[in-house]
Amino acid sequence: MNEYSKKIFSDPVLLRQKVMIFLGQSTKEKSEFYALAFEKFFKNGNQENLKISIVWSWWAFFGVFFFLWYRKIYSRGILWLLFFVFLPVISNIAVGAFGMYFLAKRFEELLDKNDDEILKNKGGANKWVPWVFGVCLIGGALVYGFLFFAKVLPNFMKVQSEQKAMKARLEFAKMIDEISVFYKNNGILANPKDMTQIKLESFGENYAFVIENEKCLIVEFNNTNISFFVPENIKQSSCGAFLNGTNIKNFIENGLDFNSSSNLNEI
Repeated sequence: MNEYSKKIFSDPVLLRQKVMIFLGQSTKEKSEFYALAFEKFFKNGNQENLKISIVWSWWAFFGVFFFLWYRKIYSRGILWLLFFVFLPVISNIAVGAFGMYFLAKRFEELLDKNDDEILKNKGGANKWVPWVFGVCLIGGALVYGFLFFAKVLPNFMKVQSEQKAMKARLEFAKMIDEISVFYKNNGILANPKDMTQIKLESFGENYAFVIENEKCLIVEFNNTNISFFVPENIKQSSCGAFLNGTNIKNFIENGLDFNSSSNLNEI
């Protein structure tokens, strides 16, 4: 810092005039915020130079290297871009706390030249940076959103499918139990709709076992057997278990073992 810059930093009125030139199209309130920060750094340096200290800026916190590029601090911007790649949160906090100091050093470098035209032309802001920043935010949100749902949604669907499968098993077991009780009491196989409270839909001689309006399996009755199978054109993942060709009398006597693959097919 040369004597000319010290003189500017020591005079509150001159400092604010130069800050207005440096910032370009800026409001008086914003210029005051920057001027107060610059005065703090100068005071901490015993009015001989600028000494780093914390002045928080939310724009610097969220913008990080974009904040620096916006104010034409390119080399530091590239450096903090590299830091941000590996230490994103720490970089946000660091630039949020010390970004104003980096800007003050840029102001000092231009002020040392004792030329308001240089201060104006080399200062100011890059108007393209906020647009790029906005596009990056939207693009990043879309990418992270896609990656999140690409990972979470399949797991969610899997859980939903497993829950449906479990419900199908429970409904299936309940239906079999109700049919077996009816058979024990009556000794005959009657209309399935009269033998269970579970919702069944008729398909000619067969009956469809329905889980939440999804046709899961076909129930076929004759005098001695109940057959459960999945037709080729009806394959629902919510169906968890099917009994194939099991003799109803054997089932009533021995029950249904869900762990036995001999009388249970799972899909």
